[in-house]
Amino acid sequence: MESFFILKSTSKSKRVIATKNGFSFYFLFLGPILGIFKGLWMEVLISIIFIYLAIYLAPELSFFSILISSIFWGFFGKDLYIQKLLKLNYVPEDIITSESSKKAILIFSSKNK
Repeated sequence: MESFFILKSTSKSKRVIATKNGFSFYFLFLGPILGIFKGLWMEVLISIIFIYLAIYLAPELSFFSILISSIFWGFFGKDLYIQKLLKLNYVPEDIITSESSKKAILIFSSKNK
């Protein structure tokens, strides 16, 4: 069982999103690509510029710069996504322990009837 943060939109749609926090293997291996799908445009751009400059200025350290970027995305990818949601007027509602995000939303919905 894992902890999920429940975020609710303040707009008319009242959309509810459940997301985990912490390390992510998906972000570790697919960092900038997953960042694009999550809408983290500025963070992806900074990451790509960092990798490009590191490879251009010190080609012998290219593997190290890609490794550092991957580790950064692994540890902070989910946090960056949560911060984006907060900027988009989502409000934290609850923390629920569940097996999946869909079950966490179901538990949250049943609590708040």
